[in-house]
Amino acid sequence: ALRQYDECVRILRAELDAPPDAATEALARAIRSGEIGAVESLRLDAAMVAPHPAPATNLPARMNRLIGRAAHLDAVVARLRRPDTRLLTLTGPGGVGKTSLGMAAAGELLPDFADGV
Repeated sequence: ALRQYDECVRILRAELDAPPDAATEALARAIRSGEIGAVESLRLDAAMVAPHPAPATNLPARMNRLIGRAAHLDAVVARLRRPDTRLLTLTGPGGVGKTSLGMAAAGELLPDFADGV
């Protein structure tokens, strides 16, 4: 902790020509005087740390359910599954649910694409 403090003091002087905060100086004095003793380090083994599971999908989390669009969803999914379809554009006025429909279709198609959609 004191090595880190000394490095902090050095950088503050060199970069900003400023002293450390009064509370930081007081903490360093308390450590140097023995008022605050050494803290035992905690060593974690890999087995003690829970692994971060890989996300199940590369799609964003769904915020809302798709309501009343089953026919549109089926049509989009069917069209995207056709081998002659490389690109499908969903058009319409803003706010009608193009993004929601596209995300729902992508979710339906996840099993078709091992590397994600």
